[in-house]
Amino acid sequence: MTTAEDYYLLIDTSTDVCSVALATEQGTVSQEIEQGGNKHSALIGDFVSKILRDLPEDKSLKAVALAEGPGSYTGLRIAAAFTKAFCMIRRIPLIAIPTPEVMAHRILTLHPELCSDEALLMPMIDARRMEVYTALYDNEGKPVSDIQATILDDNGLSPFVEKIGDKTVLYFGDGAEKGQEVMSRLFPRSIYIGGIIPEAQGLLKPMLSRLSQGETCDIAYWTPLYLKEYEAKISTNKVLGEHRTK
Repeated sequence: MTTAEDYYLLIDTSTDVCSVALATEQGTVSQEIEQGGNKHSALIGDFVSKILRDLPEDKSLKAVALAEGPGSYTGLRIAAAFTKAFCMIRRIPLIAIPTPEVMAHRILTLHPELCSDEALLMPMIDARRMEVYTALYDNEGKPVSDIQATILDDNGLSPFVEKIGDKTVLYFGDGAEKGQEVMSRLFPRSIYIGGIIPEAQGLLKPMLSRLSQGETCDIAYWTPLYLKEYEAKISTNKVLGEHRTK
């Protein structure tokens, strides 16, 4: 059971955005956020320390919610290690939410005027080149399709054609811009929304729903939703590159 006085820690490092928020059932109390760079390992602890200063002295955290991916392998790994240790030490539950679902809830908050009864939401997370991680959600943020790695071309988007049909589909996220040509051609009622990034505060509503149903993670065995295997980058330094390939 949750109450308006319960406090929750929300964390999202699944993309190049690192964000941490403190919230109650009524909404966000405070949030720290920074975009760009590979600084998640340095930022996450600092952000959590800052955020917890806003937690009343007579209160403790009820749970931690984490964006579980897919997205940046490094970002997901860092947050997973941090939050699992944090929750074990404090003996509080961990709730993991798919990152596309977090983004869908941000659109519902930021642009409710566009989310009609028939509208579908299609968050797109960049997965390099013309590939994205994506899924469809209804106007309540409930999944309509599975999350998948999709190439933004006619063949890659074919599984979505029947589900979208002639409905309005809002697509957004750091992988959406490169899909404008094919999306507008395949889905005439598609609407591109720029400037949408994953934010920790988007975790609140889906977290509360899962927590009320007792859907928490087995912290010892839970792992992020990587979806694809990690692809290590080979250094452009000739000596290092030769060493790593031996």
